[in-house]
Amino acid sequence: MELKLEQFIKNVELVTNIHQQNEAHVLVRLKSGTVSTVFCVGYSCPRYILLPNEAVWLDLNPESDTYGYAFLRTTRDRSDPYKDVWKQLYFYADAFPTQNYDPADLTKVSISLPNPATVTVAGIGLLSVDQIDAKVIVEGDPTLSDPRYPNQHSHDETPATILYSGTDIVQIADQTSPETGFTLVRRNGVFVWDRIKESDLV
Repeated sequence: MELKLEQFIKNVELVTNIHQQNEAHVLVRLKSGTVSTVFCVGYSCPRYILLPNEAVWLDLNPESDTYGYAFLRTTRDRSDPYKDVWKQLYFYADAFPTQNYDPADLTKVSISLPNPATVTVAGIGLLSVDQIDAKVIVEGDPTLSDPRYPNQHSHDETPATILYSGTDIVQIADQTSPETGFTLVRRNGVFVWDRIKESDLV
């Protein structure tokens, strides 16, 4: 195998943290120039996963005889994925084929993205969006290298007034400072400082 391809596979193995994924497949999309390639990374040959016809699979199962090798699907059997034909790759350039999806497959998926994440709503982080809250900082972002210091300011310490509990926003009841042995307990729709009671554990 070409050294460049071998190193590429090792890098993907590291970036995907595949050995901590409970043997689940991980899909990686890489763009080189105008070519975008989808790689399926996993412990077993992908069978019932929506992939381009020209899928590329990286075998990263340490117990496999082909551990650390790349395979290109050359023939796809739409009725029985166990009859798909895969060819072992030896050169880096061959791991980036032109890929096409079966039009029938595209009807099974939604191409619209989930909601972007915000400071209060779970969602996906995007590399280039107008919503600042959803922007993911990547290499080269000026905030990673700008040694800014906070402006001089002062303000009274303000205690927290709400907490997120699952999907709920729950108010913290106005109280004096907690005593030793107290914990924050949710009762009657609000959080209060108190010792844990048996009824709190039900």
